[in-house]
Amino acid sequence: MLLLFKGWGIYLNSHKVVSGAISEALTIPTRQLSYVYLHDADNIPVEDKLIINNVTPVKKIAKNYNLSQGDNLKNLYPVNTFLNYDWLIRDVVRGEKTTRLTKKERKEIVQYLGVWLKEGLKHPADYIAVYLGANTRYLNPFFGLASSDSSLFLNYHPVYPKIIQPTWLKQVRTLMPESVRSVYKGVVEVIIAIPLLALFINPGMPLWVSLTLLAISLQKKQFKLLLVILPLMAMALLFTVTPVNGYSRYTLGATAVMPLIIAYCWDKLSKGKKSEVFKSHN
Repeated sequence: MLLLFKGWGIYLNSHKVVSGAISEALTIPTRQLSYVYLHDADNIPVEDKLIINNVTPVKKIAKNYNLSQGDNLKNLYPVNTFLNYDWLIRDVVRGEKTTRLTKKERKEIVQYLGVWLKEGLKHPADYIAVYLGANTRYLNPFFGLASSDSSLFLNYHPVYPKIIQPTWLKQVRTLMPESVRSVYKGVVEVIIAIPLLALFINPGMPLWVSLTLLAISLQKKQFKLLLVILPLMAMALLFTVTPVNGYSRYTLGATAVMPLIIAYCWDKLSKGKKSEVFKSHN
């Protein structure tokens, strides 16, 4: 797995693929430290404020802070490969932002994480509250059922900023008109609003399914089942560090494999139960 991981990175670099921004993976720490800055800035040392300012300009934190949506804070980072706004592209053109992490930026981010850790030791309750608040949908299987979540559909096509639109874009036409696609989307939304189905595909369900299966397997001492349960749990926990709270499109992979994992565990546990009954009779 390590060779595959390293090999994939080498392959992408050889094909000039721009690596993802580190800001995408640090939106939870950014929201946690920004929360502390907004509520307890007077007790943060001046040198630490300067470190914070290198990564998230402190004058812009209040305007861009959103507990459930970390994208705006993420866009304050000095390195950003998500060029989805004209102003971000202009920042790169002017040299104010980069698309690849420089040595200077790497050092600043390491220092930033050091301040984040230090403030976390001072404000552990605030950090926990921010984490839970930023993941209400991933941690609550009954909140915001996917029938009203348009992100499930991934939209139809991305709307590129005009500054990077190709000249041939206006020549492209969708196969079906907007009215037909709206009807289709409405039909799908009605189907996934069916109570049991809506509950099952809710973004919070993968985590609780994996926790339930984990508890059962440990109670039954079926430790081999951890080989299939822990990857599902890892996927579910990964969602909780994403920028947006409750994006069901992030959870589609885990939701798709849940029936397989549930069926596999059910089969192994039921066989174990049958063998115990057989031994007791003998």
